[in-house]
Amino acid sequence: MEGNPNALAYLALMLCPLVSIAIVALFRAQVAVPIVILAGQMFLPPVIKLGIPLTRLDKDTLPALGALIGCLLFRNRSLARSRPWRGYDLFIVAQIVGLLGTSLTNTDPIRYGPVVLPGLTLYDFFNSAVNTVLYWWPPFFLGRSLYRTSKDLRNLFVIVVLAGLVYSAFLLTEKLFSPQLNRWFYGFHQTEFLQTIRGGGYRPKAFMRHGLNVALFMLITVFASITLARTKQRVLGLPAVAVAIYLTIILISCRSLGILVYAGMFLPVLCLVSPRNQAKGAAVLAFVIFIYPLSRTVGWVPIDDINALATQYFGAERGGSLALRLREEGIVMTQALDRILFGWGGYARQFRHDLWSGKNLALIDGEWAIQFGMRGLVGYCSMFGMLLFPAWRARKTIAKMVTPRDRAMVACLALVAVVYAMDLIPNSSIDPYLTFLVGALAGTERGLEPAQSRFDLQAHSSRDEQGQEG
Repeated sequence: MEGNPNALAYLALMLCPLVSIAIVALFRAQVAVPIVILAGQMFLPPVIKLGIPLTRLDKDTLPALGALIGCLLFRNRSLARSRPWRGYDLFIVAQIVGLLGTSLTNTDPIRYGPVVLPGLTLYDFFNSAVNTVLYWWPPFFLGRSLYRTSKDLRNLFVIVVLAGLVYSAFLLTEKLFSPQLNRWFYGFHQTEFLQTIRGGGYRPKAFMRHGLNVALFMLITVFASITLARTKQRVLGLPAVAVAIYLTIILISCRSLGILVYAGMFLPVLCLVSPRNQAKGAAVLAFVIFIYPLSRTVGWVPIDDINALATQYFGAERGGSLALRLREEGIVMTQALDRILFGWGGYARQFRHDLWSGKNLALIDGEWAIQFGMRGLVGYCSMFGMLLFPAWRARKTIAKMVTPRDRAMVACLALVAVVYAMDLIPNSSIDPYLTFLVGALAGTERGLEPAQSRFDLQAHSSRDEQGQEG
């Protein structure tokens, strides 16, 4: 971070829950909740958090938490059949059980020269458990609870596309004037400014943590727009295919090589492959991603070939960066095997340190390796299982869909879940709006009520909705 957050940054975070509750009170939950979660990611200040002990209250937790409270207060009928802490929610319960195991098996301090990494206590367990619930449960639970009809799921896709259109104006502004929006509004740069310069141009980041987050967000909006185009839908009166082309141009301008590789892999699939085969492909990829730690351990991942290909096609600098990441993954994996079940816990205990100075020598970005080293096999399986099992099940879920457009939307969500988990192999961009979309995919396993003939994004007042529910 460069600069200091101003008063507006903290005021925005403090007001977020109240604004979220108000939006849910005014609009149908199926429309209000995604607006709240997406808007929070798009516009709240990144990096910083409210200084409340034991809790992580920031842009990643406050919008979904406010939306959940709003639903409990004003839209409780929308959650009436949700059955919390059952089904997929048990993956979060497994995370909490794993955290307890991590705390109980890592009470020993570790010394590297003058540096002592403390052992874990029950306080560490309680702190981690609270933040795990805050971070994962509200967006996932809301996603799997709210979308029971084809109409509501289509509206969700339209909202995602509209979010991409709105954000494109801010990204184009930063392409023109350089990435300055977060500094102009909130007083600081969320990353080093040099990280925004790529290939002789700017990589916009707007109000997100990093340019990678922006590029991934735009990729998801392209996914949604292509799905609407394949089902011959319109967005703001425009053909969805025209919107998809525009958003793809914006995605390319984000200058993120990794995300463009994902686009090259998945956009042709979305355009040309049938939804049933998309779901089958997503299931295969979900399985491959889930067993990635095992593949690294037994040598199934051709590291040398991957490094050679990256250097050949993307240059020595990008190839060297990837080689460094893969090497660090191997080091963390070797360390993790010593405490494979529950990991090493926090305080950077899972990383390598200089034996004399105690300096942390790890250079690693992949969330999978961080989680595997810190929380072990239990933590990894419970986290990635929650993200990938709905995609694995989608090949069966899609058989319950009555119309082609419903099958297309479910298949798209399965690919979103796969891309989300795949990106956590080299990066650590965990975003609640993606967790929400994976939750929506999990909720489709019940099947969807029949599609309606028209979109209905019109807001209903609380009086209207209460009268309909009554």
